[in-house]
Amino acid sequence: MQDLGSLGGGNSEGLYINSAGQVAGNSITGDGVYRAYIYDAAYGMKDIGTLGYTYSTAAAITRLPRGARWYWKTMSTVPSELTCVI
Repeated sequence: MQDLGSLGGGNSEGLYINSAGQVAGNSITGDGVYRAYIYDAAYGMKDIGTLGYTYSTAAAITRLPRGARWYWKTMSTVPSELTCVI
């Protein structure tokens, strides 16, 4: 088990891991915003953004590290609005 840190807030959670040890999960930023992240040993934890919405949450990660695409869902403050990005 390894502490991956956070995006500046007090909490984070690793949800998905692939064969290369890359992790997708969620963290609280220093501003208190819930954001999705991607982590690997070489680059650490990186915020994957919100596409202009209020917050984001990780939904999956590919099994293979080479040519991997990050899958995430981003939600606005309106619960009925959902944008899936592939």
